[in-house]
Amino acid sequence: MDELDDIAFLAEIGYDPAQLELAQMYALGIGRPQDEAEATKWFRKAAEQGAVEA
Repeated sequence: MDELDDIAFLAEIGYDPAQLELAQMYALGIGRPQDEAEATKWFRKAAEQGAVEA
């Protein structure tokens, strides 16, 4: 596993800092293809867990 896979794994299991980071990666196309729908999904999940930055 590389760092990007680790972030995705942590996001999937509900770690909100990883969800926020994954959202930013999708929003900006960093390490993942740029995808607004995926970015929105992960920003929403992070926000639902209280990540104020989302």
